[in-house]
Amino acid sequence: MNVKSLGYRTDMIFHAFDGEIIDRGRYLVIRTPANPTFYWGNFLLFADPPQESDLSVWSELFAREVGVPPKTQHQVFGWDRVDGEEGVIQPFLDAGFRRNHGVVLTCSEPRRPAAYPPAPVSVRALHTDAEWDQVVELQVASRDAEHEESGYREFRRRQMARYR
Repeated sequence: MNVKSLGYRTDMIFHAFDGEIIDRGRYLVIRTPANPTFYWGNFLLFADPPQESDLSVWSELFAREVGVPPKTQHQVFGWDRVDGEEGVIQPFLDAGFRRNHGVVLTCSEPRRPAAYPPAPVSVRALHTDAEWDQVVELQVASRDAEHEESGYREFRRRQMARYR
């Protein structure tokens, strides 16, 4: 599948780094085996938006391609449209899915920022387990309210493990 969306194409750089991308023709399977709690690291990307009967079809594909509980507690679907076409999403919303719109910023002419005085910031590498744990806890404390605390902590713990 030839991905058109600049946002998805950019994300694929990272998916290829620590996950896998499998082309099934009309959709892509994106998996991050080391972190099954990573929503946008474990999803299906379709070429076209959903149609009337796609909820059951897409759910079955997700179970087969990505996983089912307890390994994977979520289902995430995307479609590669740059025109904003949503298709028939009401069955998904009725089933408890949430719509997520992504915004992609582009720049046709990069510019160097104006000079500014340095802020009192210290940047250093993390070394100890305690420092890495603090990063996880900071991210958990600043999570969106829709994310359950213990599940989000596990997701972030796995994300930080890949950076170490």
